[in-house]
Amino acid sequence: MKKLKVILSLVLIAALLCTLFAACAKDGTKPADTPAPTNEPAKTDEPAKTDEPEKTDEPEAPAEPETYDPEDYVDFNMYYFDLRMVGADHGERIQNAINEYIGPKYGIQVHLTYFTIGDWLQKVQLSISGGEQVDVLPLCIGNGLTTMLNNKMLIDIMPYMQQEGQEALELMKDYYPTYMRGDALYGMPTLRGYVTNQYIIMRRDILEEMNLVEEAENMQSWSDFADILAAVSEAYTAETGLWPISKGASKSTCPAFLFDSDRFDSLVQWDSIGDGYNQLLTDPEGNVSWLLEDPRFTAKLEMVKGWRDRGLVWPDSTLNDTHGDELCKQNVTFSYFDQSEYGVESVKEGNCGHPVLCFQYAPGWISTGTLTGWGIGVPVTADEPDAACRFINALYTDEKVMNMLTRGIEGEDFEVVDGEVHYTEDTHYYEADFLIGNNTLLYPLEGQGADYFDQIKRINSEAHLSEYLGFVLDTAEMTDMIANISAVYDQYSGDLYTGNYSPELFAEYKSKLEAAGVHDYLDEIQRQVNAWKNS
Repeated sequence: MKKLKVILSLVLIAALLCTLFAACAKDGTKPADTPAPTNEPAKTDEPAKTDEPEKTDEPEAPAEPETYDPEDYVDFNMYYFDLRMVGADHGERIQNAINEYIGPKYGIQVHLTYFTIGDWLQKVQLSISGGEQVDVLPLCIGNGLTTMLNNKMLIDIMPYMQQEGQEALELMKDYYPTYMRGDALYGMPTLRGYVTNQYIIMRRDILEEMNLVEEAENMQSWSDFADILAAVSEAYTAETGLWPISKGASKSTCPAFLFDSDRFDSLVQWDSIGDGYNQLLTDPEGNVSWLLEDPRFTAKLEMVKGWRDRGLVWPDSTLNDTHGDELCKQNVTFSYFDQSEYGVESVKEGNCGHPVLCFQYAPGWISTGTLTGWGIGVPVTADEPDAACRFINALYTDEKVMNMLTRGIEGEDFEVVDGEVHYTEDTHYYEADFLIGNNTLLYPLEGQGADYFDQIKRINSEAHLSEYLGFVLDTAEMTDMIANISAVYDQYSGDLYTGNYSPELFAEYKSKLEAAGVHDYLDEIQRQVNAWKNS
């Protein structure tokens, strides 16, 4: 009862105070004990109070990072391109390690399905067209951005990335517009070395044996290169069967660019803007023409024919699709053409099994094709696009996720020694580091140097940007035309690009292309370029 009386007294006091203040407000007066406001702070013996927290000698404790409850984890499915074909051996172990880390941090769990090179193209498209749940996958070889868009297999991820991937969007703001169509974003390009230079790869051990290293390092013309090929042919071909030059990555023994003269420094560089059939020539002003009508193109074919007539070209280059790396490893060839980014020597030595000298004959630049070659997107069959985009954001911002997915588990698969990955003797798990995500988060591989990815960032920042950067060729209405041109290209390029050139064969090739609609093809590309320039 006593307690109740106290409570009633407090309530009555509060009511009286409210009445007092209300009355004062009504007639414009204030309670007698309330001083009128002035511009001067009231003088008191106590220090003035402020809104700032009271300072103490104790440092503030850092905020605890948010963690997710396992009951709230969201599962999503990821298809992965198994370039090294080791996913079957290591995939589940790597998946479990990633999930142990991303569960509490991001509230997601990934289920990885690895596809080998041979299965990637067909099985991915069959899975998506069949409605199987695929929430995220790389956009690459055969299932790239253009192919997937033409088949309407990708969703617009912009609203999901704005919610779940703001960090990645900010990081990639100069590059992701190449994956946009209008306001829709259909993927994210891999952040990697964008500058792909053109190289002549030569076996250094043979150059050293023949005292030709200095000559190879200081070549200035195609004639200088041909002299080295001739010397290797005389010393090796008849005795060992090793040929001076074979086809490279492009199934060609032709250099990739045109030249105004025999000298390497007369390079003519252009952006092919999505043409994968070696038909299109562009200039910086936005003009499109037929590459085959440029006399410098014919001169290039004639040069390679001269090499073949001298017995410098591996005869099986016409029909054999084996990559130059493997041919070098098999002691079939001394040299071949290829393209690569910074650090080419260490990569090629690993692939070839021999020490190599990589002579850069043409510098690279950054184009739309450079950016759209490797990326990541969300298919139309995604059940969890939010979780997928949360994971995509982690691939661009979280070094632990990227290193586990591409390098393996630190302490089990590798150790970091002087800033480089050193694999253990028992394991050698790694995927292609250029495939997805932010490569600059990775530990460099042994031999690349601890500053490897710092150099990649520098080279990207200094690279020349194509005048066509941002232009994306829309091939949706060109399917039949491209199929016809592709069939002709496949029929004739094997001969023409490996030294079996003749004026008659070249004329026949051009005639077949014209019948296939090459001029309509070029006209449509010119129309799209004009529209892009005027937009």
